[in-house]
Order: sequence, then structure tokens, then C-alpha cells
Amino acid sequence: MIECKKVFIDTAPVIYYLENSALYKRTIGNFFAYCIENNVQLITSAITVEEYMVFPYRNNKQVYIDAFKSLVSSLDIQIGIIDSVIAEKAAKIRAEYVSLKKWMHYSLPVHVCRDVICF
Repeated sequence: MIECKKVFIDTAPVIYYLENSALYKRTIGNFFAYCIENNVQLITSAITVEEYMVFPYRNNKQVYIDAFKSLVSSLDIQIGIIDSVIAEKAAKIRAEYVSLKKWMHYSLPVHVCRDVICF
């Protein structure tokens, strides 16, 4: 595995892990274990919180909300806030790289500002 001390984690692995995906649960679990054992700081953006929480809130699935909060707490995942500085950087990225997905415009600046070097 690549040696990094800060790693960005997107919404998809969180969903796959918490929903016990047959294809990805073991791999993602191994990745999380590696991060714990090697003091790797996981960072995500507030967008991940929003994206993950839509389904549980819409369907009144408190168990999913609790599982997400527990994962964030147990792995000490830092949540990057989107403020005006991040929003402006997102606008610059979006202007230059039109083909990037919208979430990437916000996620990249969040993590660049936090010195994340692995995605």
C-alpha cells in the first residue's frame, strides 16, 4: 500500500462498508484496519455526510445513522467543512476542469487545504 499519513475517503467506500457489500466489505475493512494500525488520518468532506445520510433519514433508518456516526468516531475521520475559501477554490477548479464531477469540485479543495496527498 502507498505510504500516506492523510487519506481522502469518498462516500462510496463508506456506503459499501456500512451496507456490508459482498464485493467490497472485506477490502474496505482491511483498508480501515491498515489505517488504524499505521496511524493514517482519514479525511472526508461534509458532502459525504450529506450523501450518506439522505437514505437513512428518508427511510427512518436510525441504525444506519448510528452506524455512520460510529464509523466516523471509531476511525477518527475528520470532516472537512466547505467554507467560502473552499467554495472559491471549487469554482476555480470547476472553471478549469469542466469534466470533473460536481462533488470533486468541493472535495478536492477541502483536502488540498488539509494537505491530503492520497485519494
